[in-house]
Amino acid sequence: MNRHTSKQAPLVWPSSVKTRNSNDAARLNARADALCKRAFELYGPRAFECPKSAAAAHESGHCVFAALEGAIPLHATIWPIEVAGQTRWIGRTTRNLQYRSDTTTSPQADLKFAQDQLAGVIAESLFDPEHYRIGSSLNEIAAAQLAIGNAAIKSSRNPQALWFDVVAELGVTLQANRQIALEIADVLLDKHIITGSRLQQVLTKVKTDAE
Repeated sequence: MNRHTSKQAPLVWPSSVKTRNSNDAARLNARADALCKRAFELYGPRAFECPKSAAAAHESGHCVFAALEGAIPLHATIWPIEVAGQTRWIGRTTRNLQYRSDTTTSPQADLKFAQDQLAGVIAESLFDPEHYRIGSSLNEIAAAQLAIGNAAIKSSRNPQALWFDVVAELGVTLQANRQIALEIADVLLDKHIITGSRLQQVLTKVKTDAE
């Protein structure tokens, strides 16, 4: 373990996850802050690196998941930002998925929201393990944890076991679409954007793990 204290943890950037309930927003921020400190304690500043290839793999995961849910993304893009003198790559996939998790949603809806949040994180770890950095996606991880916690309460299940089930299922599904994800990532690496027409062409071949 690196000898860093949590007080030294660098500010990454504000969470991009939007919640309608201020209490949920406070819980999300607290969870993300705790994850940030833990990541820094374990890996030091490198936990927050965001290499270009990891960003491309991340967005490819969101594209594949959206397609499996019947929502071909409008586009996906990656771009560099400067944080404390360091270049980091971030991205966005614009897709028409309306999942959310709160006190009114079903456990199934909670888990769909969690899967949508984690698709990019799992894709990074599978398709670019050399450059995967846990600190680059703490907002999505925190949101997924809260959603899985909601689902666990509503379904009387163990949240840790439910978390591993979600991660395992996503891993199998993304691996089944590895070549598609890598094709999308290659376009993002080259052009920094992939549009709906190209995504439509590529993603028509997506398949579940059962196929």
